[in-house]
Amino acid sequence: MDMRSTQLVYHSYSDTELTAHLKEGDRAAFEEIYERYWKKLYNETLNGYEIRNWWKRLFRMSLVICG
Repeated sequence: MDMRSTQLVYHSYSDTELTAHLKEGDRAAFEEIYERYWKKLYNETLNGYEIRNWWKRLFRMSLVICG
């Protein structure tokens, strides 16, 4: 089975099925999980980073104003 057909097959697998294949060391299962979730993980990480920086800036501004 070539890589393209493997991706098409794994695209229809549930996360549970992919996890079972991943535990067996299946590289294609890892790649499918990665493709499904990398954008969401990236965006959530970026959101968390921006919120933390916003709070830091707010805290610093309050020190300047109240200081």
